[in-house]
Amino acid sequence: MKSVLKKIKRYIIKTSIDSSEKNRFLMIIISFLILFDYFLFCFISNRNPLMILPSIPLIEHKKEIFVYVPDTDGVNIIKEPRSISIPENKEGYVRLLIEKIINGSNIENTSIAVPVELFIRKIWFNDDTCIIDITPSIQDKDIKIVNGSESIFIKSIEKTITENIPSIKKIAILERGIPGRNLWEKNRI
Repeated sequence: MKSVLKKIKRYIIKTSIDSSEKNRFLMIIISFLILFDYFLFCFISNRNPLMILPSIPLIEHKKEIFVYVPDTDGVNIIKEPRSISIPENKEGYVRLLIEKIINGSNIENTSIAVPVELFIRKIWFNDDTCIIDITPSIQDKDIKIVNGSESIFIKSIEKTITENIPSIKKIAILERGIPGRNLWEKNRI
């Protein structure tokens, strides 16, 4: 014990004489106080002290799915593979699938198959039914509408959603909250 006290006294004398040793001692004390403060904070907040950095985010995981897009003839549906990041909630996934259908084919120009801008107002679920409320934009008189394009568009939505989300068996499409109304054609085929 006496040898330890002698060493402490020698060190105190050394720090009073040598300014670099004094700075070193102060840095050690300050570092110790910061570490002690950090461990106290971890203890009080019930956190693991080794979890200094935030968690590493997951690498974006893309899944290969099939999207059914209406063809420009108003009769056929085009099946296209897409690689997408799937949202965690079912509503976001349905919204993403509908937007992919509205955007059309990546291979061909199928923009005439959906001649209006569509806005998805609300998506909700009732057991195994997905209810989608869509609002179309005002239709321009000069736009050429392909006969049967609306019914093929609705069939492509039904096929895409029911194939990619197995828990959904039926699709109901509303236009501004009203079922059975036309989105852009005068007479639904």
